[in-house]
Amino acid sequence: MHRSKVFYNYLLSYLILLISVFSVITFIFSNVLNTMKKEIEDTVVAQFKQMSIELEKELQSLKDTADLISINKYLTRYKLSSTGYMAVQGIEELARIRSSNSFIYDVFLNFKDDYIYSARGKNTVKVYGYDVLNLNEDSHNTMQENILNPREINYYALYLKNQTAEDNPRYLLCSYPLSLQNTIFASVNFIIETSKIKIMLNNMLRDYDCIARVILPSGEILMQVSNTDENHVFFDDPKYIDKYLNFSYKSDVTMISFDITIKTARMFIKLRQIQNISYTLILLLFTASIFISYLFSKKHYKPIMLLNRMALEYKRVDTFSDANNEFDAIRRVMEFEASENSKLTKRLYDLNPIFYKQTCALLFSGALQDETLIYKMMELSGIEIKEQYYSVMAIVLGSAIKGSSVNTRGICDSLLNRPEYKINQITTILNNNAMVIAVGLPERDVSKKLRRNIAKDIIVWLHQEGYYNNLICFGRVYDKISLINRSYAEAVVSMEQCLLSKAEERDMPVFFEKLTKFDNKQYCLNESDKAALIDNLKNKNLKKANTCFEEMIEKIHEKELSLEICKFHYYDLLLEVFHYLTGIEKNQELISAALNIDCSTTERFCHQMKELFHLICKGDREQNSQVELIEKIIDYIKDNYANSNLTLASLAETFNISPSYLSSYFKEKVGESYIQYLSRIRLKEAYKLICDTDLQIQEITLKVGYIDNVSFTKKFKKMFKVTPMELRQKARNQANSMNMANTMNMGNTSFYTNI
Repeated sequence: MHRSKVFYNYLLSYLILLISVFSVITFIFSNVLNTMKKEIEDTVVAQFKQMSIELEKELQSLKDTADLISINKYLTRYKLSSTGYMAVQGIEELARIRSSNSFIYDVFLNFKDDYIYSARGKNTVKVYGYDVLNLNEDSHNTMQENILNPREINYYALYLKNQTAEDNPRYLLCSYPLSLQNTIFASVNFIIETSKIKIMLNNMLRDYDCIARVILPSGEILMQVSNTDENHVFFDDPKYIDKYLNFSYKSDVTMISFDITIKTARMFIKLRQIQNISYTLILLLFTASIFISYLFSKKHYKPIMLLNRMALEYKRVDTFSDANNEFDAIRRVMEFEASENSKLTKRLYDLNPIFYKQTCALLFSGALQDETLIYKMMELSGIEIKEQYYSVMAIVLGSAIKGSSVNTRGICDSLLNRPEYKINQITTILNNNAMVIAVGLPERDVSKKLRRNIAKDIIVWLHQEGYYNNLICFGRVYDKISLINRSYAEAVVSMEQCLLSKAEERDMPVFFEKLTKFDNKQYCLNESDKAALIDNLKNKNLKKANTCFEEMIEKIHEKELSLEICKFHYYDLLLEVFHYLTGIEKNQELISAALNIDCSTTERFCHQMKELFHLICKGDREQNSQVELIEKIIDYIKDNYANSNLTLASLAETFNISPSYLSSYFKEKVGESYIQYLSRIRLKEAYKLICDTDLQIQEITLKVGYIDNVSFTKKFKKMFKVTPMELRQKARNQANSMNMANTMNMGNTSFYTNI
């Protein structure tokens, strides 16, 4: 394939990938933006509805009062008579009751004459307007014209003497005409303080940079409140479309409109910054893809993905420039990682945690006995493993011998050329002073006898080739120790001590010669002691298991053995327990605890082993206690859900467990997260209180454990598909229908008795 064609193929692939990523990012951010706008709209409209419902309640009360007055003939007779003021005392009393409501400042009655009867007493229209309400002339004339000539339900903005049209009005006048036989003879009027409406608007504005206004049915702007620098934004001006979000709501009952325009800069700035950063990264990746395509087009062979990744990761593409083939390139990559950066060693430690604190000698002598890890190494090295058996050997040179220039390259080349065995090199590390080879076996070698014979044969051949004095083969070490009935764990420790002994001070072959001279008396453990320990663990008898373990440790100490020999015994005990855990397929936490036990000192080993015994033996008791624990947690939540400080952290502290464990444990047992469960309990209780009590929504919010009314409203609507105020209104409408029917059936005497 020509270089230019390779280049364009790579470039086209990267270009298609980047376009796809660009499209996905754009789609995701657009959906997120639209979702945020929809959530804001739902929240704002819900708040507008809540304000509107408060006004609708007062209008309904106004209508109810007007209806009661219209059907009462005594008031009509009073109007035709010349008696005094006492006849309307009942209406004044009603006005006093209504004036105690949240919005109402005053309620008054007028019979199309110059007198007003209100909670503040009897006054002329002039005195009431100028002295009681302190209105300016225009507002007074508007009110006088309306009450002397009432026509229909209407609203009027009233200003004080010291106010101008640019200020928000002080009062809102709501007028409702009274008629008898199609003739209007009076009007009932509510005076509302606009400051209370302003407070509700300001509460809405606290979460946004916005401008809100209230518009009367006549088109007059009753009030406009802003917390931005731009106080004169035109709601329908096209130039503000990109900078602001506009929402509106109009009540079907009062015909009063609510408008709000929200500045989006503060809300979406972080989202747009992330989007811009993503686009910038895509452009950088595209630039890098051109460079990478150019580099790959220079190769004379097609590199595998592993080499591509490693070359880019370490910025060492030239490492493979003179590679003969991919096998040679893989070997160089592994050498580079291990000898210069120790990355390969670290990765292998991660795969087998028991050796993560040990040396790379333990890595080859012990960790590579893990079957999964061996297969992974073979796969990376290109070794065919289907329907074949392998024995893996680690060969370490005595490289610390002064003046020695021998490395494993010659050994490796010689081994690969041997026709007697199918030998594959997996890797070399430690500056070519250590190597791992895989020797093919003709059949499954359960007893390991076959692989030992092959190891002996290879060692003899290496000795004949002149490598004997300069190498230590793990197979040989294991062979010699097994001759004196020592464990595989002892071979691991001996290899560790061999490499840690620094051969410039000691001759490593001599070290292993000393190992062969250990007599059996130095090994204190017997099979019956180890079997007794495992039996006690199986029976969950922690006390006997600890006693058995302490007796074996005491035997080791009575011999006054060196630390190296003690560690042989420690590894043996650890492997016995580890094999027991893997055999019964215990959970990963126990296996991980066993893998991380430190055998370097007696104190740490004994302490960590006893902790492991405790974890193993508590087994079923812990399961029963967990059943009781989840019941206690559920009961505690149901008793304390109204506490706003009931967090995951406080709950975990109450039951003396960690928050992270409580979170995963709760979800596993209950089927939903702690937050979801607590929210569901609170919202169901709020639903009952809204329908069955007359408590304000804010009181209910606090009573069920929420402190933010906006957040409560949003969660309530998400769960029940209706806002709290809408649910309350439905409940009140049903109750009002029943009460009105009962009232209409009552006589006049009963009516005045109730007043």
